[in-house]
Amino acid sequence: NEYDVIDSELTFKVENGKVTVVENNTDKNSGEGFYDVDTDTNTIKVNDAQKTTKVTINKFDITGSEELEGAILTIKDSNGKTVTGTPWTSQKGKTLEVELTNGTYTLTETGDTITDENGNEYDVIDSELTFKVENGKVTVVENSTDKDSGEGFYDVDTDTNTITVNDAKKTDDSSSKPTTGDDSSKPEIEGPEDSSEDESQEESSSEEDSSSDSSSSESSSSADSSSSSTADSSSSSSTTTTSTASSTGNPDTGARVLINTAEFAAAVGLCFLAIRRRKNDDTDDQ
Repeated sequence: NEYDVIDSELTFKVENGKVTVVENNTDKNSGEGFYDVDTDTNTIKVNDAQKTTKVTINKFDITGSEELEGAILTIKDSNGKTVTGTPWTSQKGKTLEVELTNGTYTLTETGDTITDENGNEYDVIDSELTFKVENGKVTVVENSTDKDSGEGFYDVDTDTNTITVNDAKKTDDSSSKPTTGDDSSKPEIEGPEDSSEDESQEESSSEEDSSSDSSSSESSSSADSSSSSTADSSSSSSTTTTSTASSTGNPDTGARVLINTAEFAAAVGLCFLAIRRRKNDDTDDQ
């Protein structure tokens, strides 16, 4: 058991075998200790130590799960006197332990915001707890908070005389953080894949133009030869050759143009040969 010593003083006189009081700054009815002087027996009894109860204070956020540093907690007695050891600034891993005599007390927190070690800010919620210490036990007199309100609360464990303050709310600072979404102001930079795609499109366009020219020439030759089946066969063969060459995917555009031009010339030559053979066949028939 611990006891608080009360500052007090007694001035007394010894004369002719008797003790008499000169000045006594205590009052037996004050509850703050007193001196009792028995002049018959010359006995002085000092009654100025009060038995105390150890009360433990913790500090967390409104969820009751995040221990916070930087909260300023103050305990005052029923006369408005600040209890020794407070105001106290909370620290992670540490608690406030105070020895309180029997009486009624209020616990409050002051301050606007708390910033933790990670830079997160918490708003301090105004709240107050009035509790009573009597015969080694802490009991609640008045609690201005509600655990289910979402606005912070005091949790009082009467078995261990522990009071946990959960009244700091994390601020929403998402609006101050830069967004990581699309940024239309940034210019689009074409990488190697983009340029390859453009080159592929140009090659494809060149192939289509060459094929179109080849098809037109083949159609014209076929008309001149009165729809000769031999010419059609030669034209089909030429088209197949061009398709095969296109599928090789030669990245050299200039080389591809030369190949397509050679194929086109070969196709035209075959058409003329087919026409000439057709005319010779007609002459032989006559």
